[in-house]
Amino acid sequence: MTVRTLASLFVMVLALSAPGWTQQEKRQPGKSPGEILAVLDGVEYTARDIEKLRSYLPANLAPQLARMSHRNFLEMMRSLMGVAKTAEREGLLEKEPYKTQFNFMRWNALANAYTTNLNRTLTVSEEDILADYEASKAIYSAVQVSGIYIDYVPASGAAAGGNGLSEDQAREKAEGLVVELNGGADFAALAREHSDDKSSAEKGGDLGLFSGESPLPNVVKNAILTLPVGDISSPVKDGGRFYIFKATDRRPRPLVEVREQIESKLRGTKVVQEARQAQTAVSLEFKESPELDKPPQGPSAGGSPGR
Repeated sequence: MTVRTLASLFVMVLALSAPGWTQQEKRQPGKSPGEILAVLDGVEYTARDIEKLRSYLPANLAPQLARMSHRNFLEMMRSLMGVAKTAEREGLLEKEPYKTQFNFMRWNALANAYTTNLNRTLTVSEEDILADYEASKAIYSAVQVSGIYIDYVPASGAAAGGNGLSEDQAREKAEGLVVELNGGADFAALAREHSDDKSSAEKGGDLGLFSGESPLPNVVKNAILTLPVGDISSPVKDGGRFYIFKATDRRPRPLVEVREQIESKLRGTKVVQEARQAQTAVSLEFKESPELDKPPQGPSAGGSPGR
């Protein structure tokens, strides 16, 4: 086992040994049927208890712990708990810099646990799912799109295509084509003549069907999915080119196909809202002082042990 793994486990054991956790640690685990394999710090463990204990540890430790027998795992835990309890008896958690370092590690662990638990327990109502589906049907549709690509040479000098246009020249050309298209020009004809994507140009600019799951840059995806059928987009800049899109068809996707996507999005929004509210559970008041906006004058970590 690496030093990093041992350090991570040591932090975990320290957290469990901190004041307020001691009584919890001393309780017997839920009585699992089976032979008692070991008694660790006065607590009896069956094979099921050990498996449960191992399953609670951080996922990043799983590869190292997976190679350990139950015996080796409990020996490691005994070693770490012994050192942690000795450190606690010597009052290290009340001495600096250990006290501050431990508090930060504990706060970070608890904050991660809170957001993880929110993700697991927050529910999204059927009403919210239906409301979002109705309000965002454009996003949850599949759109048939045609496009014209106008490449340019970025400031770095790496051209996306071979026409040698500068960014300003490409933008001017794209804007001119949009004017022609809005004036009634044939999209397929202009795509064959001007698009720098030869594959789609040969098909009159036809790019196929796109949906919310399509692997596209957000700026491109948003332009496509919100475009009404028959409309021409303004030039969309991304990745060394300008795009001009035309939506030729829209096929609404049934709710059953996008339910999981909607639920995930709404749950993520609720998690962010709850987490932001939790962030204000501790008060913070700034005093008027220029010192607040100055960078630190020395190292921000470390220091000498406290008295």
